[in-house]
Amino acid sequence: MIQVKWQPLKGEWSIGLSERFETLLLAGVAKLLRRRDPYLNYSVAHAVEYYGEDCLRWVKHHLMQSLDLPVPYELIHDYRTDAVPSRWGTVAFSGTYELPPVLLEHRQRMVARMLREKRISDRNSPCPRVADLDNRDGSLTFSLQKSRYYDQVGTNLTLDYPIPDGLPHGGGSARTVREWDLRQCGITVPRPPSFQASRLANTIGVAVALSATDERGQVHYLKRWRTPRAPVYPATWHLPVSFALRWEDSIESRAGYDISDVIKFDLPDEVRAEASVSHDDFGPLIPLAFCRDLPRGGKPQFFCEMHSRLPYEQLIGRVKDQGREYKRQPRAETGYANLAVLRPSAELACYVALKLTQPGSVARA
Repeated sequence: MIQVKWQPLKGEWSIGLSERFETLLLAGVAKLLRRRDPYLNYSVAHAVEYYGEDCLRWVKHHLMQSLDLPVPYELIHDYRTDAVPSRWGTVAFSGTYELPPVLLEHRQRMVARMLREKRISDRNSPCPRVADLDNRDGSLTFSLQKSRYYDQVGTNLTLDYPIPDGLPHGGGSARTVREWDLRQCGITVPRPPSFQASRLANTIGVAVALSATDERGQVHYLKRWRTPRAPVYPATWHLPVSFALRWEDSIESRAGYDISDVIKFDLPDEVRAEASVSHDDFGPLIPLAFCRDLPRGGKPQFFCEMHSRLPYEQLIGRVKDQGREYKRQPRAETGYANLAVLRPSAELACYVALKLTQPGSVARA
């Protein structure tokens, strides 16, 4: 359990818990925390109950039965199938999002509670929202609206928080925001609502995997431990860079542009803020997939990856703890499947599923 190590670069001894015991201890704490977290239910079974199994067929079809990965994500577009994935999807704009009046009190209560718990900051930043998506003919067109981060707190991030008096709709009431959104969409059988029908904030998330090659030619994939105070996926292993896309005033001048331009405009600041490393230390941003996060009500999520220009030995020393969402130094694994060992977040598990599969193939280790 106790491990003593010589740190040659620092010229000193260190003492601490063994890696496996530390992970098991954190996993036990995570289990207790999830029992107390009233905001979201992250289980695949819960996602299936509300959104059905059809949207998860890509995972079941491709992954071997021996791989038990919690991947409650709907795959909307697989960029790996594109011959030249230089176009991610065209951007159009459709005004400003207004939170439905029936959710105003809930948003106020959730923001106040999360601020007290130090889960979120007091910066209610503007964010782009997917108001509609046209994915005909294999190409995507995103209709975006201006939203706010607190709109996300009042919807996608607190979908399962019990509302004592319920939310009125159609002569009845819904117990949670998740139930209310499905009812107002007119959905009577389990399936995800369309972006156009949903009244959730549905702000865009971007998940970026980081990898690096060591001096022996071995590739390492990074993961980081989320703190118990993280607003989503607390106390789990997570991808090293994961952020809500920002809305800049100049974004509307990019109508007709590719959505990758919007993401890459925000990326350098986010990489620096999330991981304390420079975006210039990495190669190009490679798109993997556009998905919908079902625990968060079908929230839009891009999955991407970047490979370091620096050797692993240099990169791992530069990535540092940052803010309230991450704790401890990142851990590196030498295989995709190893990333998902012991308490992966659903987001990390989805990345692993994407990397272990190819369209029309079986999983590969």
